[in-house]
Amino acid sequence: DSVYAFSRTGGGREYVVAVNNASAAKTVELPVESRGSGKFRFLYGGSGKVRAKDGRIEVTVPALSSVVLRAQNKLKRPSVRPSVSLQAPEAGATGTVTISADPGRTAGARVVLAAQVGNGRWQTLGSADHAPYKFTQKIPDSVAAGTPLRYKAVVVDRAGRTASTLADTVTGQ
Repeated sequence: DSVYAFSRTGGGREYVVAVNNASAAKTVELPVESRGSGKFRFLYGGSGKVRAKDGRIEVTVPALSSVVLRAQNKLKRPSVRPSVSLQAPEAGATGTVTISADPGRTAGARVVLAAQVGNGRWQTLGSADHAPYKFTQKIPDSVAAGTPLRYKAVVVDRAGRTASTLADTVTGQ
């Protein structure tokens, strides 16, 4: 309802931020990467610790306020190296197209997608840190049919390791 929350990793630890825009306190259950019996300590907006259970924490966010928590323990280094697959638009695509990336089992992945029209400069279309990893691109009407379109997806795991892939297609008529 009124709570917006997200988590990020930095320095090997997970941080959770939750903001409540309601005039009453709200208790929410949030997914976290710190599985098992990981504990989170309040850095702002609360006190004490919250224990993760089955990949979730329960937090009460004060009215018209926010909380920030940090995992007590560092996240384990991912055992699987990152990977990424890319689904470019079908050949002949025109107008606004959707491009999908899949980081597979890469936990805590961030995917950055870039596109190149013809021999033009690569342009970043965006980044996503959660599913669905979908991006859109508007192909201008001025782009001639048969112009090559190239897409590059780069995934970065929470340990800073990267993987990338390319996909090619052509514009429609």
